[in-house]
Amino acid sequence: MLGEGSTVKIYDLQAGTLLVLACPFENQVIYGISVGCDVRPRPQKENLQLHGIIWGGVSLRTFKVIRSQEDGQGSIEFKFRSAEIKLEDQDRIVALTFAPKTPLANYPGKAPILAALLTDQNRLYLVEDTVVEDWDDRRHLTPVFLKRGTPNTLFCASISWSPWNRLIVAAGTGFGDIEIWQATFSSHLTTNKIEVTVGGSVSLKVHVGSIYGISSSSIAKDYFYIASCSDDRMVRAWDL
Repeated sequence: MLGEGSTVKIYDLQAGTLLVLACPFENQVIYGISVGCDVRPRPQKENLQLHGIIWGGVSLRTFKVIRSQEDGQGSIEFKFRSAEIKLEDQDRIVALTFAPKTPLANYPGKAPILAALLTDQNRLYLVEDTVVEDWDDRRHLTPVFLKRGTPNTLFCASISWSPWNRLIVAAGTGFGDIEIWQATFSSHLTTNKIEVTVGGSVSLKVHVGSIYGISSSSIAKDYFYIASCSDDRMVRAWDL
């Protein structure tokens, strides 16, 4: 699966054939696709089901892909699960990460959290996922603003969950810096509002050129790694 311009394409690499061609947005170029495996029970004939989020500029949309097996012939079904949703502040989305699956029950009184996203203005959002039509698997996405880190213009970012209500952001700027900060959130039982606590932030001067790629490891008790690359032709890894 890949995004090319404003279209999503799914190829059969062995056969070299195009299986799906779809256009998720009206006036947006696709910037990224996140895909996960759906672990819910499904009919026996469906041997593979994937779900994911497509984002482009200020918009995002969910989808699912089902590969079913009937009479020995495999078929692909691609379906959008939600309408196009746009961020109100019109920031460009630079990173999106799925939320952990099992701990969503710890977020009382709210719709389940599907993902967290960060914009190029260092604004952090949660994406809530509400069922509109259960029989048709239709969803509605609601971006919920959490907090803004140090004002900056970001070129790329990575978001890590630890475990379900703490987010660590590592973001690369156009000036060679990596901005690292964290936010912890909870849902207030009586007001049904999100309470956010922002932890300490760190700024690292690590490159002499703009940072165009950054990736962070899962968060463990004894280590947390970050790797970054820049137009200074260097790849650097950091043990935090």
